[in-house]
Amino acid sequence: MGRLFLTIAAGSLVVIGGAWILGVKVPDETRNPPHSKLQAKDPGPLLFKKTDAKPIVVSATRSGREIVISDCFLNPLDKVDISSQKEGQLLFIGYEVPMPRWHWFPEIMADYYKNEFGLGIATFSQGDHEAYVPYQRLYDGDPVEDGQMLALINPDLAQSDIELKRAKILAVEAESRASEYLAREARERLARLERMLGTKAFSVEEYTSAQLTSEK
Repeated sequence: MGRLFLTIAAGSLVVIGGAWILGVKVPDETRNPPHSKLQAKDPGPLLFKKTDAKPIVVSATRSGREIVISDCFLNPLDKVDISSQKEGQLLFIGYEVPMPRWHWFPEIMADYYKNEFGLGIATFSQGDHEAYVPYQRLYDGDPVEDGQMLALINPDLAQSDIELKRAKILAVEAESRASEYLAREARERLARLERMLGTKAFSVEEYTSAQLTSEK
């Protein structure tokens, strides 16, 4: 029995000595009170005041300015395919704001409309010069009227088609004038041959050929 007590005492001395060497201390509730006994302290002044908050402004894109998307992979969630009589690049979805076309410097006028009224400016080639169209963007829920402009497709293809058709019309008109001259000459030649029918100065084949040419 005495040996058991001696073993327990020796073990206790070893544990206490090891704890003293390792620096393990017994917690003291007087120095480190439990969480329930801690007293809340004043955290100090607020970092931000309510008066410093600025009102939320409407995004600039709402006023019709261009939306710029940097280089990225775009995956649209909502997509609508709208058919058109003419193919081409969709310049904007909105309606045109009238701007004087007689102005000598349309680019300066377009910049004025863009900076002063916050409008978008669509540009495209129109013959030998650039055309500028100020527009107001349309958004979901905006009311529209019957016959109102809703979008603008780049009119380059349509303009090229018009110029091609105009060139064809000019060619047909020139061909028509040439045909009128030929028909008038054929009728006059036939009339000359008819006046010389009794002279036998031409053959029957020549006369019938003149008749066919006049009818043609």
